[in-house]
Amino acid sequence: MPLPIPFYLRDNQTIPLTHTQLDGNFTILNSKIDNTTCNNIGNGVGIFESKQTGTNDGIMNLYSLSGTNGVSVGVSGTTLVIDGSGAADSDWVTNNDDIYNGNTGNVGIGATNPKTKLELYSTGNTVAINNILRFTDNDTVVTPFQEQFIGKIEFHSNENSGNGGVKSYIGGVQNSAAGSSIIFATTGGTDGTLEGANPQDLIGERMRIDPVGNVGIGIGVIPPGVPVVSAKLHINNTTTEPSFLVEDSVHPDSTPFIISSGGSVSIGATDAYFVGSSKTKLQVTNGHSGVPLSGLPISTTAIFESDSTNSSCLFSPDTNISQIYFGTPSDVFGANIRWDYPNKEFIISTNNISASTVFKTNNGVEAVRIDPVGNVGIGTDVPTEKLHVSGGDFLVETSNGKFYTGLDDTDGPAVRLSGNSSDLIFLGVSDVGTNGMGIGTRGDTEPSYPGYGKQGDGFVYSSADQNGLNIISQIGANKEDYIRFYAGKDADGTTPNIHIHGTGTTKGFVGINTENPTKRLHISGDTLSEGDIFLPDDYKLRIGSGGDLLIYHDGLNSYIGEVGSGNLLLSGTELKLNDSATGKSFLQGNSALSNVKLYWSGDSRITTSEDGLVLDKVTNGTSVANLSVRADGTIITGGTAPIGTHTTVDAQTDPNTEGINIVYYTSTSGGGTITIGDSNNLPVGFKTELIRTSTTTAATVGSSGTSTINGSTTKSLPTAVYSVTTCIANGNAWYCYTGTIL
Repeated sequence: MPLPIPFYLRDNQTIPLTHTQLDGNFTILNSKIDNTTCNNIGNGVGIFESKQTGTNDGIMNLYSLSGTNGVSVGVSGTTLVIDGSGAADSDWVTNNDDIYNGNTGNVGIGATNPKTKLELYSTGNTVAINNILRFTDNDTVVTPFQEQFIGKIEFHSNENSGNGGVKSYIGGVQNSAAGSSIIFATTGGTDGTLEGANPQDLIGERMRIDPVGNVGIGIGVIPPGVPVVSAKLHINNTTTEPSFLVEDSVHPDSTPFIISSGGSVSIGATDAYFVGSSKTKLQVTNGHSGVPLSGLPISTTAIFESDSTNSSCLFSPDTNISQIYFGTPSDVFGANIRWDYPNKEFIISTNNISASTVFKTNNGVEAVRIDPVGNVGIGTDVPTEKLHVSGGDFLVETSNGKFYTGLDDTDGPAVRLSGNSSDLIFLGVSDVGTNGMGIGTRGDTEPSYPGYGKQGDGFVYSSADQNGLNIISQIGANKEDYIRFYAGKDADGTTPNIHIHGTGTTKGFVGINTENPTKRLHISGDTLSEGDIFLPDDYKLRIGSGGDLLIYHDGLNSYIGEVGSGNLLLSGTELKLNDSATGKSFLQGNSALSNVKLYWSGDSRITTSEDGLVLDKVTNGTSVANLSVRADGTIITGGTAPIGTHTTVDAQTDPNTEGINIVYYTSTSGGGTITIGDSNNLPVGFKTELIRTSTTTAATVGSSGTSTINGSTTKSLPTAVYSVTTCIANGNAWYCYTGTIL
């Protein structure tokens, strides 16, 4: 449309019309002020007229110069009517101090064809913002901790719903410090209106954006004043509904992100796990695992759930570590789990000097403990050594179930105790006391423990408190069950040094240098004994493949015999048969002298000679009587009577005087016994005299073997000095009597 041009209402060129002259109707004709004809039709106003159409009505018409196009502006009562020459009227109606538009059309500001009740349109927004709807005031908030509206957009319900009023609004508010916030308010359909008695009442606030850009949802008012938004997103939820929900529009119920009332966070699930009435604080779900939502036995802060294989990851650069810390107010860095990539170490650690690391199984039963000083306990919560195993066995085997075979192997498992060459290295097994046994080695230069063998020796040790040491090969089906010992060699196809058989009729048979013992002790090779060899009574020493040479003692007598088909041959330069008690000879054969002697009580009585048989008596090597019978029958006699053997003893030493004729004795203290021997071993009539030479303390005389003294095994000797007791052998008995003192 043409731009407006200024004009003045005048009755001529110089004198304007007065107000009184304008009270009536007036018309501006199509002539210029200078009364010349207006030839620029279409530019400017051609006709302008005003007239009264009724008592309270009036109209002003503006026409183009053609007189066909124009607009009329009129008043009809309280309504301002703008008529668009045939277009719909735009009626503005006054109501006291209010004005409103009475038609049903849209309002456009800059828009020629508005599509909504109010539409703002402009161009040139690239260099300036031309579409601005502004709310301003010049009020001052006078009360601290309060806010007032500076602008508000309200949304009313349908007036015909029976529950009218403001149901939601968006408002701009300002506090006493000139800080501006935007608030959003809503209410339920039957919860009344958000209009308060005071237009400045902030009713129904649900969300606000505060002056620094923090967003608060449901935070409410903290007395005495305005709501405080404490984070970039601050949500306060007092219901059981989620506080924050993000969904996948394709799968809205399977992949949500929810922050629930009370601060619980759920990712991937609409329901959180409960312990009693409390939700877990963090639940990440990739499909439901099947665990009941109310089935948690203890309070749980975080859950990671999946309907298949589940993993949680901590990633960090190669130069750093990944770790999880555990702490309390008193011990912020109490423990941690750490992957240290630079050092290639996976660490489970306590950081408290008095803390232990405990591993439990079977619903909380302790299995392994590492105490504060590094002792490891298996089956015990009080380990006393670097490895303390209680209540079970300890097994080391290869992946195919084979046990470690040798210390020199490098491809099998082992239980090793290592130390320096100066150490005693010891693997012990014991009860709570000192009972126990061990396997170990004494280092090549170990200085202090010679009781464990030479330096460099290995050992098997049983403590002093043990009853003994058992080496056991348990019987097994179709097994030989032997025990073998190898010295200076391995067991690869070689004969063991000692073999103990474990099966069949030869079980327990010991083979030395043979693995097939046929007797209880089977020695293959030369044997040397530097001590006595004892066989109990009636146990026989057999020599020869058939055991033909037999040597044994039956409890009373000793026997040497040839029990096979051969002869018993005794040979030597000198052959002697001696008394075991006195060492005196019964018979001697001397190859150098070509004779045989028969003895009585150690003295020669019969001798073979070149001439024949000599009956003699030799005392202390001196012949005192003899009778020779030569082969030609000649008899030679000579010599004197014998004086007999004698000795001096102390009864307190319990001497044995068997075979002695005269015994001189004393007794340094009471209680000693002089044993005169077994009368069965002596000829009938053998006489022994016991003569006290000094002291008067008590002493006894006793027999041995099965013989008795006057019916008893012992008799008291007289205490008088120089008293004489005479005993005579007679088979299985001694007859003793006491002589008088002169």
